[in-house]
Amino acid sequence: MTHKHLILLLLPLAASAQEATDTTATSIELHEITVKAAPVVRKADRDLYIPSAQAREASADGLSLLGNMRIPMLTVNNVLESVSSPSGSVQLRINGRQASVAEVKAILPESVVRVEYHQDPGLRYGGAGAVVDFIVRNPTAGGSLMANAMYWMTEKPSGNLSVNAKINRGRSQVGLSVYNQLRKRTEIFREYREHFTLADGTVINRTEQPVSGLYNNNQLWASAYYNYVNPGKTNFYASLGLSHQVPNTTGYDGLLSTDGADPVFLSVESRNPFTVPSLNLYLDQKIGRNQTIVVDFVSTYTDSRSASSYIERPSQDAPASTDISTSIHDHNQYYGLEADYIKELENSRLTAGISWNGYRNRSSYDSYDGAVFHQRRDRWYGFAEYFRRFGDFTATAGIGAEYNDLTLRESARTSRTWNVIPRVSAVWRKNWSTLRLSARRWTISPSLSETNPTMQQVDNFQYSVGNPDLKPYSVWQANLNWAGTFNRIQPSVQLGYYATSSDAIAPSYRWDGDSRLIASYSNGNRKRQWWWRAGASINVIPGWLDVSGYVEMDRYYTSGPDYRHSATSWSGDATIAVSHWGFQLTAQYSRAETSLTGETRSRSESFNLIQLEYTWRGFQFGAGIMMPFGKYNQETTLLNRNYGYTQIMRSNFIERMGFVTVSYTLQWGKQKRTAGKLIDASGESMTSKAASR
Repeated sequence: MTHKHLILLLLPLAASAQEATDTTATSIELHEITVKAAPVVRKADRDLYIPSAQAREASADGLSLLGNMRIPMLTVNNVLESVSSPSGSVQLRINGRQASVAEVKAILPESVVRVEYHQDPGLRYGGAGAVVDFIVRNPTAGGSLMANAMYWMTEKPSGNLSVNAKINRGRSQVGLSVYNQLRKRTEIFREYREHFTLADGTVINRTEQPVSGLYNNNQLWASAYYNYVNPGKTNFYASLGLSHQVPNTTGYDGLLSTDGADPVFLSVESRNPFTVPSLNLYLDQKIGRNQTIVVDFVSTYTDSRSASSYIERPSQDAPASTDISTSIHDHNQYYGLEADYIKELENSRLTAGISWNGYRNRSSYDSYDGAVFHQRRDRWYGFAEYFRRFGDFTATAGIGAEYNDLTLRESARTSRTWNVIPRVSAVWRKNWSTLRLSARRWTISPSLSETNPTMQQVDNFQYSVGNPDLKPYSVWQANLNWAGTFNRIQPSVQLGYYATSSDAIAPSYRWDGDSRLIASYSNGNRKRQWWWRAGASINVIPGWLDVSGYVEMDRYYTSGPDYRHSATSWSGDATIAVSHWGFQLTAQYSRAETSLTGETRSRSESFNLIQLEYTWRGFQFGAGIMMPFGKYNQETTLLNRNYGYTQIMRSNFIERMGFVTVSYTLQWGKQKRTAGKLIDASGESMTSKAASR
């Protein structure tokens, strides 16, 4: 089981729209007719949201500003420091360059000219489900200091702290950001039921009743950067970053019963500390009228460990009867280089680019006689995309090509694949109504853990091993979206279809004899998904009451060599905000989607919260309660015929959890604008994962 959704909760990581003098905006804007009804401007490839004065005043940083803008179908949680969308993963950017939640929190609300929301991102953004791009106009001189602290009122210290400083001189800007989050002995526990069906038809049932569980994590993120801007000509950006996480442990204790026999005491734990320094160099150079060349280089080095343990004892204090441990030490390098060319005309735009991503991974299995596994992966990607406007109708067509070269040194295996990535979209816009139809295709490559051939023991029955023969697979997606712009309401309706090729990657399970269940991965699977969504942002009482949210229905179909499953899911989000006299009272409810991939059905956490904030002279004070209603839990179910399980993770820590926040912003001197990236070559080095139950 992965703790992806738990980490989202417990590990938060994170002027006019048409103003011609905006350095970043003018490099990519087209001179097209727009339908404008504040605070949104509908364009063919994105929506431009203009922050109101009230939203700026009620916000302490860029993340809270995004939440206060009430963008339909975009869920922002300031307590969990997360941004999500039903369209898929949300890619955050600042002036075109990819950014983390911590960087978004370092944005001064006063400096945000607009927020560009791409519900259907182009080829430049890879396979992102949605893109949120903050167009920022920074101070011209002087500097600023921002500090934010959040304390979770629990028995053990937990919370977040961030400090951001920026200093300007001439055409240069120097910045420093530090973000720290602490989670100490957070209480979690799980319920676990599983069954094994042997080759002869015998069924073994095991049930785990929770006794206790703890989660520990402390993470530090720091970044220092230098930015040189010669307006209209050159933008140079250089940054050094460091991400450090230690410890990072998740452990569960329980009583494990097998077919009604006397229970044994079970203890399972996973650990994943890491240190990741990074370097980023960026150059944006104007080479002529309406032409731009952009080059971006990113390099990271990851020193990480992934470890797991599985221990059975006759009783809690007895010696171990079963002790299975795995420890992997990774030394991984990542290099990314991207270059784009952008040419703009009065009614059209051409964008073309090429990029290279290089991964060099070395994994040492300390618990398996020091076995070493090397993986070398190179990805080349090139694309060209053309946009043109014909009155009320606009069209975009693009084509990309991807080449992947994967080499596994120890087994001398090599895999080389080509993939074509097309994308088309058409938009009709008239007065208050915008209709968008789009279709695209992209590829997904196997991860390091999925291709690693080292066998790992999980428990008394299960063993885990990667499949080095895995191939990338294709994904197709089509969307039909309608959006309206009225005086005080912004509705949106979307129909969508998602499908993988028949060689999609999914977990597989097979028996090796009667006592070893081998968990691995295989191509030869398929997933289809239909959905509809309807959302709106409503200014019910101007200056007082805003309501936003969406509802979604998903229908899933998955199939493989020996299975066929289907599922239906209802999900959504609703936020009500009452604001006046410097106060803002927010109530939010989010119902999680239940997804189906391969034979795994997953439901992440649903949550609700109430928060009251007050803004006064650069300070913002807040207090609230997380999960005032209901119980926190998330669930994962495996439907495989050889092995199936249901896991429910719970946490009393989160339920009725109070929190307080304090933010302060200090600005001095005159202000200087800085430009940001138009492209981003960033990526992350792949890391191993110790198999666990």
